[in-house]
Amino acid sequence: VAAATPLARSLIRASPRRSLERSQYNQPAFRHSSTTVSAFHTNLQEPALPNSAPGKKLTTPQTLTEKILQRYSVDLPMGKVVRSGDYVQIQPHRCLTHDNTWPVAMRFMSTGATKIKDPAQLVFALDHDVQNTSPSNLKKYDQIQELAKKHGVNFFGAGHGIGHQIMASFSASISYQGPLVC
Repeated sequence: VAAATPLARSLIRASPRRSLERSQYNQPAFRHSSTTVSAFHTNLQEPALPNSAPGKKLTTPQTLTEKILQRYSVDLPMGKVVRSGDYVQIQPHRCLTHDNTWPVAMRFMSTGATKIKDPAQLVFALDHDVQNTSPSNLKKYDQIQELAKKHGVNFFGAGHGIGHQIMASFSASISYQGPLVC
């Protein structure tokens, strides 16, 4: 900068940039409003999370995603606080699957399993390859429908709409609070 021309020095001085220390983003009021979730009140804040240790103070607040995973984790050690990067097992209320259901179903049947533990948890929505009317694709669709009928799984065949929208509408039509949908 010492060797810069007078024009360059004047441009540097006239620069509208402010240092981060003085910027509005580093003011206490802004930091507080951007890092609290009071504006986004969720039912995850109220009762203590079921897998967290009672009375244990968290040093860094959990993100909303961490709170959701904390709530729906299974076999989590008591007192374990779920953080980004943790591997957890979850049990969602609903699980959507689509045209790829049949390979998964074949794997399920190959294990010798004869029953789906919670058929109401699953939603089969065929929407990815509906324009394919080849005999092999139609056979796959029929097999998925038969599997759904046999096990009592919620089934939406080709032409019912986009799977993700079906899932949102279907889950919203069921009266329960705080669903985790995958």
